[in-house]
Amino acid sequence: MKGYRIRKSVIDDSFVGNVDISENTVDDEINILNYFKCKDKNGIPVLDGEQMIEDWFPRKKGKKVFISHSHDDISAAKRLSLYLRQEKGWDCFIDSEVWGSCYKLIKKIDDAYNRLSNEENLYTYNGCQKTTSDIYLMLTTAINKVINTCPIFIFIESENSVEDSTTYSPWIMEELNTYELLRPKEEFVRKNVFVNDSADSVIPNVEVSYKVDEILKRMVEIKNISDVDNLSL
Repeated sequence: MKGYRIRKSVIDDSFVGNVDISENTVDDEINILNYFKCKDKNGIPVLDGEQMIEDWFPRKKGKKVFISHSHDDISAAKRLSLYLRQEKGWDCFIDSEVWGSCYKLIKKIDDAYNRLSNEENLYTYNGCQKTTSDIYLMLTTAINKVINTCPIFIFIESENSVEDSTTYSPWIMEELNTYELLRPKEEFVRKNVFVNDSADSVIPNVEVSYKVDEILKRMVEIKNISDVDNLSL
């Protein structure tokens, strides 16, 4: 696996007008409730996670590039993806194009199964905790499998994704750590990375930070449009 990092400003300066971002839009209307197929022996609804992963994550469909980005940089990620598709014929994987926002998916489940007595803003604590942990683990596992099949990993670096060599996104943390584990190296040295979340209108009460500068130093920086044109699988 080859790892690259590109500043969002390079994408903004180079790719404006080169691609039509309207060609590729996020489907925010995916109904995760359709994957509840049965109930267990205790009458608890069961989500068919295996089928959902099979439908959503195209591990067998020739994706060449995994683009890691902040939720707030989705427009830049789409423009880079479309540029690579048009100029090099490479398909890219952008996680938010698969499910939109994980918060919305989790809320749909909580609204359907964890709400207390049909109250609008009251939910069972244990139920919500279980939903969140299960969905996060399932999505994380699926994303890591996709990264493992892509020969190229590109990280979009911006003030949204990294601040003072630190990220506050658990998704970026996981994606960079997975790249670090898969990248070619003579000697494996485990490095700590980072954690948090900043998508949607959800404001977390607690943030966890991890340093990412050592991982980013081992990626080749894409500094201009010619560097992108010279990429090879």
